[in-house]
Amino acid sequence: MKGLSQDKGFTLVELLVALAILAILIVAFTTFFGWNITSILETGKRSEAIANAEKKLEELYYKEDRELYFTNKTYLNDPTEGEYVEDPDNINSYDGRNRKFCVEPYVSGVVKGYTVTVVAFYQNGQRHVTISSFIEAD
Repeated sequence: MKGLSQDKGFTLVELLVALAILAILIVAFTTFFGWNITSILETGKRSEAIANAEKKLEELYYKEDRELYFTNKTYLNDPTEGEYVEDPDNINSYDGRNRKFCVEPYVSGVVKGYTVTVVAFYQNGQRHVTISSFIEAD
């Protein structure tokens, strides 16, 4: 029975240890891969929200008669837009709108203009991005 006593091949314990290590590696890679997919999707939604906020900021920047538009609350409270918020403290609260903006007058010496803040919400209002810019008066 010399052939049975030789130590060739793997024992059952060695195979079980190898399978356990392989299972741990598979779980680690699967978790890491899943986290990366979630991160990529989150980044995409955030990028869309940033583009949405930038679009509104550009609309306001290129508005004709900015002085009249920014000082007249009737224009700002246009029901078709429904995005204007008078109180800057309430701009970050989600109320179902995907985007809000606030316009505050700014004067410093001879420089006159408006500080415009735009907030775009995503993930059903759970997250948001804020962009602020100075727009010089006409």
